[in-house]
Order: sequence, then structure tokens, then C-alpha cells
Amino acid sequence: MILCLGDSLTRGTVGFSYIKFTKKGTWKNKGKNGDTTYGALKRLMKYRQKEWYRSVDICVLEIGTNDILQPFLCRISWFWKTFLKNRVWKKWAQDAFKYESYMREILDILAEDGKKVIIVGLPMIQLRGYPLDRLYERNETIRRLAMEYGASLVDILSRQETLRPGCSREYKWGQTGIVRGLDIVLMLLLPFAKDVFSRLRRLELTVDGVHFNSFTARLLAHDVQEQVDILRNV
Repeated sequence: MILCLGDSLTRGTVGFSYIKFTKKGTWKNKGKNGDTTYGALKRLMKYRQKEWYRSVDICVLEIGTNDILQPFLCRISWFWKTFLKNRVWKKWAQDAFKYESYMREILDILAEDGKKVIIVGLPMIQLRGYPLDRLYERNETIRRLAMEYGASLVDILSRQETLRPGCSREYKWGQTGIVRGLDIVLMLLLPFAKDVFSRLRRLELTVDGVHFNSFTARLLAHDVQEQVDILRNV
């Protein structure tokens, strides 16, 4: 069994999950909307007590986007700050040290449990004013941890930039969250139209500036599947 531990990018409620485009198999989708690195750590601790966890041989770990995204949104308006205040208990890893600390705890648990690990780097975010420098910083941390722990690495950001160079189109979620709310409702009701949102907004990589369109989801699925096949043939 392959445990896919992540946030909404893994879940695929808004936008596409890469899991949708992988080969048929036992993929356990444990993506949670809005989750942080700390939240994923706490969930993993609970999963260790579950019967199904014993069958997991590979964990695909994709986490960390919300540790940057949610504090960024809180600085945009009072609405986002109020709306996201209930997420504070998940302890946003706003600095590189804290993020690395939580990641190490996750990787230590998976190593102790004998799970092989594929770490997915943080993807491109197409939101106006987003601190991309922090995204690149976190990906350097991920790259270093993958080497240290002997984990496989899927550098989705580099792949996006290579295949869609100059993807500079940006999007805004607004100050009230109305557009974001409509996105969620419409994509739940009309999941087949997700790529339509991407095209209408001229976003090359996402449907809303954050969540994957089918291009990025298929790209990530290909790279994750390739690493899974390598690990299972070792």
C-alpha cells in the first residue's frame, strides 16, 4: 500500500490530485485540506495505530505549502486573518528551522517503521505577491533532507519551470474569500470543468493559483509513479 500524506494538493477536492493519474493500485489518499506540516505529523502518529498502516510500504510525503500560504493570506485582509485563525493550533512552520524540525520528526517515524519515502517538493504558487523566495528556501531544505534520509525526491517545481518556462501569470483570491468560496462550490459540483477554470484564467499550472490543473497533476503523477516503480524493483 502507498500512503499519500499531504494537504489539499494531495486530496484533490479543488483542482486535481496526482493520485487520479497514477497506475491502478492501492493508494491511500490521506491528503487533508488546509493541513500543515505539524498537522501531518500529528496525523501520522495516529495512523501508526491503525491496522491498515501495517500494509504501507511506501509513503509519498507532500506537505508544507500551507505553512507559507496561510500566513501570507492573513496579511492580505482581516477576513483571511479571521477565517484562518482556527488553523493556528496547527502551528504554522513560518521559519525554516521549525519546518525542518517537523519534517525530521515525520521522516524519523517513517524510518523507524521501515517505510520507504518519496518526498514531493513544494510546487509553484501563482498568487500575486506570494513570497516565492520562501518556497525556494523550503525546497532546498527538502532536497537536503531527502539526501540525508535516503528518500526519493520529486522536484515538481523544477519540472514545472522546465516544461512551462516563464509561467508568470498570477491570480488573486481577493480580500473577502468570495471568489475562493465559489471556486470550491463549482469544482465540487462540476469537477469535469476544473481545467476550464485554468484556461479561462490563463494559468499554466493551476486552476486557482494554488491547486493543480491536470497538466501539473499528470506531471507529478508520472514522476511519483516512476519513483514508486524504482523503489519496488530495488
